Amino acid sequence: MNRVENNRTLHLVDIENALGRPVATADEVRAFWRAYREFAVGVGEHDHVVVASSSIMAKVAWFALPQAGIQRRVKDGKDGADHALLASVDLDRDAARFSRLVITSGDHIFAPLARDARAAGMRVHQVIGNGTPSRELLNACPTRTWLRPAAHRALRDRY
Repeated sequence: MNRVENNRTLHLVDIENALGRPVATADEVRAFWRAYREFAVGVGEHDHVVVASSSIMAKVAWFALPQAGIQRRVKDGKDGADHALLASVDLDRDAARFSRLVITSGDHIFAPLARDARAAGMRVHQVIGNGTPSRELLNACPTRTWLRPAAHRALRDRY
């Protein structure tokens, strides 16, 4: 597979994992999104963002997130958001379109994807919110950003 030579990023965001719970307020979701864009990794004009959650979180998150530029995925059940994000990826296609993959989760289920993306020539980065990330995913992602609630609160208070 040919490595793509551009600066486009595929962002996979498990918003429940990032916030550390299955339900949040609209203000918390907006603060997280600002922190993600400003402190964590940024979102470029030509990037592709997929945010997933259960239907419970979607009732708040989908209206708190920007209406444009984010593909939303909903799946209920055990690890529903994880499975929705994984289903959105076609690594052969995506590795040809994006030079970087950002996984916003701490769940071990993403470790094989991270390893496969690296093998396909993508740079892989992990964004870690609340909670303790799995060792397997930490080992599969060579770089990471810790995005903690203090950053969310600082931004929420600033805007």
